[in-house]
Order: sequence, then C-alpha cells, then structure tokens
Amino acid sequence: MEILIEALLNNEMAIDRAEAIDIIESMRQEVEDGEDIQDVLAQYDLDLDDAIHLLEI
Repeated sequence: MEILIEALLNNEMAIDRAEAIDIIESMRQEVEDGEDIQDVLAQYDLDLDDAIHLLEI
C-alpha cells in the first residue's frame, strides 16, 4: 500500500496519507464492485504497474 500512497501523493491526487488511504480503499471497493481495474487506476493517474499494489491484501 505504501507504493500506492506515494504514487497518489506524487501525482497530487491526494493531499496527505489519510486521503491517499481513503482513495485506495475506494479504488479497491470499485474493483470489487466490478469496475475495470484499468479504468479505476486511470482515474487517479496510475497505471497497470500499480495494479498489483491495489490488489494486495
């Protein structure tokens, strides 16, 4: 999860760690709900290399 937090902060998609964690949890829920992982990642300026970190438990 740390890699995703850093990516969201570096991409200026989150202003702090707490917001980044909230975004990650939201992203995970979207994927669980059947959203395409590429679409979910693209919303936050992330790529498929980040997918493995999103899917980590």
